[in-house]
Amino acid sequence: MTGAPIPDGEAILDERNVALIGPMGVGKSAVARLLGAWLSRQVVDTDDLIEQATGKRIAEIFEVDGEVAFRALEADAITAIAERTRLVVACGGGVVVDPANAEALRASAHVVRLRGDPGVLARRVEAGRHSGRRPLLGGQDDAEARLAALIAEREPAYAAAAHVSVDVGDRPVEAVAADVLRALEDRLREAG
Repeated sequence: MTGAPIPDGEAILDERNVALIGPMGVGKSAVARLLGAWLSRQVVDTDDLIEQATGKRIAEIFEVDGEVAFRALEADAITAIAERTRLVVACGGGVVVDPANAEALRASAHVVRLRGDPGVLARRVEAGRHSGRRPLLGGQDDAEARLAALIAEREPAYAAAAHVSVDVGDRPVEAVAADVLRALEDRLREAG
């Protein structure tokens, strides 16, 4: 960890979940793990929940059952998450494209959009591209172009779902997580 002070997010947060949304490679899982540790909250990842429920890897679900089946499983995961409290949730990159998922998240969580430059994100996801963990990238040669297209396509959904947004840049996860807590604190102060 860096020497940056950790905001006391628990002091300002209510029981609602904290849900991280944004494109692949933006660091949702890493930020969620750190926030969970700082806030003493359980961390859940929607992709992990789907893999546990089905016994299949995400890439296998896409390949065998198709994206529509995956999105239905994702909706089930969001419904289950929305019934719980005090979670930090790392959401799959396309989860908020379904308006029902976005609505369920906004009603049950402080939704934080993590934003990043497609070039930086492409470098981050390079290893996962060929491992099957990133099925929407597959074996594509130009991951940066594919990410830029996905981000542009999903931007309206990300913007509509988010309560706050944080730019990740090419910064350490600790700095991004601290900015998330500060953004939530600012939002709650304004609302209160």
